[in-house]
Amino acid sequence: MARGTGELDLRGRDASELLRLIHRRGGLSRIEAARELGLSASAMTPLVRTLIGHGLLRETGAKASGGGRPRVMLDLDPGYGTLLGLHLGPDSAQLVIADLAGAPQQSPIPLPAPANDDPSPLVDALDRLRRQGGPGWDALAAGGVVLGEVGPRRAEVIGAGQRLTAALQDAFGIGVAAETPSNAIVVAERMLGLARAYENYAVVSLQNEIGSGISINGDVYRGKGQAGEIGHLSLAPYSGAACRCGKCGCLASLASLSAISRQALKRGLSDDIAVLAHIASQGDPEAIEIFDCAGRWIGQALAQVANLFDLEAIVFRAPQPALNIYLLKALNESFRAHGYNFDECRTGIVISPDEGDGYLRGAVGLALDLLLRQGGMRRPP
Repeated sequence: MARGTGELDLRGRDASELLRLIHRRGGLSRIEAARELGLSASAMTPLVRTLIGHGLLRETGAKASGGGRPRVMLDLDPGYGTLLGLHLGPDSAQLVIADLAGAPQQSPIPLPAPANDDPSPLVDALDRLRRQGGPGWDALAAGGVVLGEVGPRRAEVIGAGQRLTAALQDAFGIGVAAETPSNAIVVAERMLGLARAYENYAVVSLQNEIGSGISINGDVYRGKGQAGEIGHLSLAPYSGAACRCGKCGCLASLASLSAISRQALKRGLSDDIAVLAHIASQGDPEAIEIFDCAGRWIGQALAQVANLFDLEAIVFRAPQPALNIYLLKALNESFRAHGYNFDECRTGIVISPDEGDGYLRGAVGLALDLLLRQGGMRRPP
């Protein structure tokens, strides 16, 4: 529809953009939302009334408006429905049911992974769980699937994911989105995490490898399929350690948790990251140097990504022991040294401790993102 005409598009853009705006801002008044979306009051009033009537929005109280009548605030109603999140690991799968705020309704449920790319056994197992009942199963609104590690089997894994999402949509009558692990975490940070206020940002996860993804204008940037993977950005091609990809000096081979552990073993120290961090906190110079070196490589890589994409923020995720003062201090110093110094180009680094639930949280974030993009409709348009 043309904005500001007073016409409604409850299935499409108006409902979707209003829901996404209110989610991103954490609550808005009708007047604020209409102004930002370019809608007239005559269009906004029935749209909000309909969404409240359907249970998607709720009024959360009044806010002073600078002399006029207090403005009634709107926010998503977490009781509207529940989200199905599914993570496909190499040997098993995990399921969680969460509300619209991302809060799990029960502990994660282990399931068998799809065999031979046939989704039927997994879908049948989920259907049995639904028939058994349990928190949230009677109110499913959308689903999200985090695919297994892609690697060289990318086309095969994504094809199997498409067959699974189609089977889930048919079985449960809801929209289902699927993504690679890194991209799912990018979406989850916007929907449920620390990137809610941003549209142009990257998420970098320090793990045994280094996972990453990029959001441009609020959408995951995929390129031809491998965009954003800075783990194989070659920083020391002539002197760095060999990487499993066949190159030398990739960021993953220099600063991943596996690389940190290898450096520790070479120096006769524990390869356990938590133990190594404790040793560093006791003043061991070699342990400190290992974290310092990793932080400097990571900071350099993050600066190159920020410079290239002009990002608002980079969310850096890592297990808590790796987020120690030695790695973070070196990371920030290196980032400032290699990044643009102009205020208008400056990118912030946001630290997000990885609590080990990233993939299931990513699946729930995918489901919530899909639901809002669909204007709150449970069944895909």
